[in-house]
Amino acid sequence: MNDYKTRLELEAKWNELAAKANDWQGYICLSGSADITEITGGLPLFSGLEQKGNFIFEANLYSKEKDFSVSIRQLDDKWLVKEKDKPLEKFNAGKEAFIEQKLISRMDGKKMKFIELWQAEKDELCAGLDILKPKWIAFVGLE
Repeated sequence: MNDYKTRLELEAKWNELAAKANDWQGYICLSGSADITEITGGLPLFSGLEQKGNFIFEANLYSKEKDFSVSIRQLDDKWLVKEKDKPLEKFNAGKEAFIEQKLISRMDGKKMKFIELWQAEKDELCAGLDILKPKWIAFVGLE
């Protein structure tokens, strides 16, 4: 599900996520700070994140227990919230074309893990042949 949220809607979504799981792994970047806050376990209170007028600029969270991924990006005056249910289950099933990515982060050399689904689609610019196109990407933790 992709959805643009207002600040109040984002707070409600954050509270919903906090109630959903207690094993979150990921990070949060706040405006006005160069620091990246690593998340392990329960989510911090939303009100605590907004101290001194800061707001969530970017966040990627993953619950291993629920196999649930959430990506949050601040865009203009809203936040894009992308949720993906069971990304690792789909990846491990091996029935579709996936790419696993590991990107070096600024968090003590930890790697951010993402998986991306690619699906074959006919492309008129390639003589109607099937080519792989990206369909979704999901954050699946730190390593």
